[in-house]
Amino acid sequence: MMSDRSGNLHAVGRYRWWSIVAACLLLSACAGLLGPRTVEVPLQRLQSSVDRKFPFNQRLFELIDMRLVEPQLSVVPGSDRLRVAMQASVAPIFTSRSWRGNFVLSGRLQIDPARRAVMLVEPQFEQISLAGIDPALSAQVARAADLLAAQILRDAPLYTFDANDLRYGGSRFLPTQITTNANGLVITFAPAD
Repeated sequence: MMSDRSGNLHAVGRYRWWSIVAACLLLSACAGLLGPRTVEVPLQRLQSSVDRKFPFNQRLFELIDMRLVEPQLSVVPGSDRLRVAMQASVAPIFTSRSWRGNFVLSGRLQIDPARRAVMLVEPQFEQISLAGIDPALSAQVARAADLLAAQILRDAPLYTFDANDLRYGGSRFLPTQITTNANGLVITFAPAD
């Protein structure tokens, strides 16, 4: 009788051990089955990142003072670009006049794996409108603004991934794609394990 009982206890112990091993294997297999997941980042959250770079003051070619304020971020429909509209003040140092208007800049969204962030790259001015400015001076301001575009949002992450973005269901995820919708960004993460 004693041997039957110890044999049953031994069998129960082995069953539990194999159950634990099977559960661990099942969990690790499920991590791979999770597949890609998406995280939506609202435009308001991105706006606060852009706001930190403004006001932006720059003297160009030691001839023109530019001040850019009140950035307004928006999605460029049907693309992977964001647009930043801002109020501008342009004042050549050789005159007491200044002109006010609007500048519109856009940039392509890109994932920077080293910084674990979404960046705005390849910035370009789409529109420059200054009230009452001479057309010749307006053309010079436009050329100067093209040089300025890269400086405005340089090294400014729009969104930095946190631990919850990069881990899910016990698995590690990496950002692989960015798309836009009317409300902001949709970032796709794929399992890394």
